[in-house]
Amino acid sequence: MIVPKEVASDPDTLLQAAYKKLNAQMAERNHDLFKTVQYLEAATKERDKAIAVLKENQQFYRLLSETLPQFIWISQIDGTVETINQAWLDYTQTSHDDNVNVTFEKHVHPEDLEACRRQWQQAKAQGEPFQIKYRLKRAKDGLYRWHQTHLQPIRDWRGETSKWLGIATDIHDKK
Repeated sequence: MIVPKEVASDPDTLLQAAYKKLNAQMAERNHDLFKTVQYLEAATKERDKAIAVLKENQQFYRLLSETLPQFIWISQIDGTVETINQAWLDYTQTSHDDNVNVTFEKHVHPEDLEACRRQWQQAKAQGEPFQIKYRLKRAKDGLYRWHQTHLQPIRDWRGETSKWLGIATDIHDKK
């Protein structure tokens, strides 16, 4: 701070000038801080709204997947199951833990298994949706019933397949 010579000789005047400058700087910083707090409060409210909407959507889709008669699952890119709905657990008479980190192969009719594997490998390599029909064993009576499965890649932010969504519909009575 440049102070005129006559002012520099007066310590009280110098002190008052420094005090005024410091006060102005503090007022400016307080204003900036106040604006920052306002922004953060607004951003927090928006985030909280987004979280509430997300939770509501999760509830909706969980309810939807649990009430539909189709088998619905999400698997890792290699086909290993992450989550599965209650319809599958009822059909196979298995628990959720029995189905996590495994594939469906043990439930597929032996005559359909090779075609399923081949089409699955092709779909994984292409990263494109596909459909396939095959028979799945129903646990309560040991019968194999025809199902049509739709597999849809779930893409990450880069557009690369990160998971698969599967939906299988019992078409046995229509076949």
